[in-house]
Amino acid sequence: MKNLAISLKIDPYYAEVYETIGQIDEKTGQLEAAAQMYEKAFMVNPTLPGPIVELESAGRRLGRAAYVRQVFEKAYKRFPDNIEIFKALERLKQ
Repeated sequence: MKNLAISLKIDPYYAEVYETIGQIDEKTGQLEAAAQMYEKAFMVNPTLPGPIVELESAGRRLGRAAYVRQVFEKAYKRFPDNIEIFKALERLKQ
């Protein structure tokens, strides 16, 4: 985790680091913290498919699918050509 923190100090817009922290949080049973990291990763780089899937999954397990859908809808307005966001929105309709 120390190296990840250093990476974020160097580049706070390094989405993959937030995603990795989220994965570590999730593996250690901290789903709430993981969801926050996945959302940060998504906000920093909404074109990465990993954080989209992970945020969707964590949101469902936390009972916050509606909130995650709002996050994706907001991003989709900015990036209407992003097929990954579109697919996540379609999955969240179910």
